[in-house]
Amino acid sequence: MRLFYLFVPLFCLLVADVYAQKNWLPDSGKVGIGTDSPTVQLDVRGEFSLGVLSSKGGQAYSIGLTRAGAQLYGVTSIGLRLGGTLNSGDAAILPNGNVGIGTTSPGLKLDVNGVFRSNGMVTLLGPGTASELNSTTKRGVYIDNGVSTGWDLLTLRNDSGTMMTVTGAGSVGIGTKKPLGYKLAVEGTIAARRVKVTQESWADYVFLPDYKLPSIEELERYIVSKGHLPGVPSAEEVKSDGVDLGEMNKILLEKVEELSLYIISLKKQLDVQQSQISALQQKQ
Repeated sequence: MRLFYLFVPLFCLLVADVYAQKNWLPDSGKVGIGTDSPTVQLDVRGEFSLGVLSSKGGQAYSIGLTRAGAQLYGVTSIGLRLGGTLNSGDAAILPNGNVGIGTTSPGLKLDVNGVFRSNGMVTLLGPGTASELNSTTKRGVYIDNGVSTGWDLLTLRNDSGTMMTVTGAGSVGIGTKKPLGYKLAVEGTIAARRVKVTQESWADYVFLPDYKLPSIEELERYIVSKGHLPGVPSAEEVKSDGVDLGEMNKILLEKVEELSLYIISLKKQLDVQQSQISALQQKQ
């Protein structure tokens, strides 16, 4: 009977040891909670909550991990502060959800005091208002895609498609994604108060002594045959290739200068004829 009374407590202790959660609390070294083989100085296997009690007996600060998720709260306005030294203010998460990096008083959902890098896409979404990219240093915005050609440097889009593109080669497309070899390609109408075109040559060669000015008869035959002035692109060419403003201004100036030469020549002929008429009148 004594042996039976001794066996029952030992059996209960054995069952409790098998089904109970194991802890490891040595005099020194690593401590295990929920495990008898801790791998770090404090190894907790399972849910935990670590709190600091206030002077009134209530819980003032708490950090924990449960099945509902991680929790962290305190009595100050900063929910979580991260720093290399005490009160260094390297980063903070406020109770209202604002996150500060390099500051402990973020005024926005993400407030970064310093330079940051993203290896992925950065998406800006606003509640029906315009998103703003602003440089408070008054030095502009610097964009670098890391390559010289092959990839676009900047693309502006809306629901209708691409509105503006800046290629890696420095070409700009407005209303089009493909500048097609031009430094500025615009799909649409341009309004400007002034356009300055730099030309390497101009039409003053018309006034040089060796310039071959077509005769009036040659000019007439060309117009009858071609339907446009010599050196001026036809309507079909303009429709197909467009108009180079600088080159076209030079061509038009060439025609104006040729007309000036025609007028001067005709004036000389009229002067001769007038002299002849005056001479005939004096003989009568």
